[in-house]
Amino acid sequence: MFFPRYTPIPVRRRNEVVFWCFAVFMLLLFLGRNALWGMEGRCAEIVREMLVTGDIFKSQINSVAENSRLPLSYWFFLPTILLFGADEFMLRLPVVLAALVLLWATRKIAARLFDEGTALLSGWVLLSTYGFVFWARVAAPDMANAAASACAVACFLDLREDSGFREYFCFYFLLAAGAIFKGVPIVLMVCVLVLPQLFCYPGRYKKYINLRHAAALLAGAAAGLIPYWLCGAVEAGVFGKQAAGSGMEILWHNQILRILDATYSGEPVYSYLYHLPRILLPWSGVFIISCVVFIRERENLTPEFYALLKGMLLAFLLFSFSGSRRWYYLLPLVPFCSVVTAALLNGYAGEGKLVDWVLEIMYFILLIFASLALALPIALPLQGVIFRYHIPAVVIISSFIGGLLVVILLTFDRDEDNVVARFFAMPPRIASLTAGMAVSVTVLFCAVIPAFTVFRSEKPFALELKRLADGINPSKIFFFDNAVNARVLYYLAPARPVESGNDIAEFICRNSGGRVAVIAEDSVEAVEKLKNGLDALTVMPFDITAPHIQELHLSHESAGKDKLRAWIFDVPANVTLKQKNTANNIKRGAKNE
Repeated sequence: MFFPRYTPIPVRRRNEVVFWCFAVFMLLLFLGRNALWGMEGRCAEIVREMLVTGDIFKSQINSVAENSRLPLSYWFFLPTILLFGADEFMLRLPVVLAALVLLWATRKIAARLFDEGTALLSGWVLLSTYGFVFWARVAAPDMANAAASACAVACFLDLREDSGFREYFCFYFLLAAGAIFKGVPIVLMVCVLVLPQLFCYPGRYKKYINLRHAAALLAGAAAGLIPYWLCGAVEAGVFGKQAAGSGMEILWHNQILRILDATYSGEPVYSYLYHLPRILLPWSGVFIISCVVFIRERENLTPEFYALLKGMLLAFLLFSFSGSRRWYYLLPLVPFCSVVTAALLNGYAGEGKLVDWVLEIMYFILLIFASLALALPIALPLQGVIFRYHIPAVVIISSFIGGLLVVILLTFDRDEDNVVARFFAMPPRIASLTAGMAVSVTVLFCAVIPAFTVFRSEKPFALELKRLADGINPSKIFFFDNAVNARVLYYLAPARPVESGNDIAEFICRNSGGRVAVIAEDSVEAVEKLKNGLDALTVMPFDITAPHIQELHLSHESAGKDKLRAWIFDVPANVTLKQKNTANNIKRGAKNE
């Protein structure tokens, strides 16, 4: 066969060093180059405002409460920012550390169920998975949540009949940590995942029925619930409020009721059937086949591994039938899917022609993309002629180096006993395929995508606005029609909340004689609203058609994409509302009569 069966290669210390060095290199490569994107802005601005206000028990964006998550989940980002400053690299560094913990936990689970070879291979599979690499470089608590849940499962698998309070409490404490990072539903997910383990052997559940376990359960529940109560209690004590239940309200409304609300998510029930394969790319096909093969061969599986498969199915169904469905909610399942995939790759499913065909297709697709990456320098003379943009040099260099490494790996990994297989301690051909995938994912997500941040206009606009608005009080900065967003606020970094709303005329009158900044979207609807608002003034304070700053419209973006524009000007001292002037004239006329 194209992927022949092999003699297992023992895992040595140097193979471990290669894995961890590659993991650290991958996760740190150009970590701070990419500007904030997506939900990173919300997390970054909440953390920044915590530091500005000194109130770390309150999540807010522009002084408006943001209660979708517990404020303590954002403490995860505070240490690096306090020590080294608030930039993109330091915001994402805690997530990288959580990703390394997740890799460790995944390997520990695989080693517990199989052997060190499968454990190492599961780490490489996870390291080359789209969902893992993407979220390992995004400033959000989701990776910390996945790490806590994987560590909890690893801790549970290590429980023995003579386990004491400390071992049980470790499991529940990790569940509490996951609940703080993301929410209470992760507790239910882990419990469902490990539930089949209680019954994989006859009477096994009985060893968990003891006072030590009960005491640890109560202590773990307290560790998870006290922070919720503390948020409300501290806020009430510090700010003199009557109620002290805001933290528990977050727990009830946003963590429990939301997952039961079928109208909360627009995603259909079956959406995870295509979201999970998308997250597991490029290993989606192998994982699906592995599930089919292992279920068919369930009689030959170890009870613990078969119980893990059943737990994964139950957890998947739990996610699917919850009211709240987002594709990244599946991230905690990715490490377990990597373990299942690695078990198949390491030969635990025996012979399988379908698996070999899938691996062959992956092999040749990888070879094609590596060859294209090697040929990318040919595009240098064509920049500006065929291509609209000049390709960043780092894209060309990293793609060429990555393509060269992949071709070398695929070329020298042919015989059963070869240097590539020994270097990675993985099966022949599987070694080159897995390492090649890891190199390709590294080039794409850690070098190419960050390099293309030069074609994004939001951060340059915000930094230019910050420069021109220097010295203007934040209360005199107005985002019209709620054009304010967390990412722009983070880069603008106001010491106090800025103004926002639709009443531009009232804002202008209130700041008569002062210097202000007005920011609005450039859409036709927003411009029309702005013009109508300014028509209520006796004096037109600025020219709508000539903004001082305009966020660039790039040619690769759709023509209808809304951009921001800003006007910075001195408000005339005599500006008033037309209606107010009319009312005053009527009063004066009545008085004269």
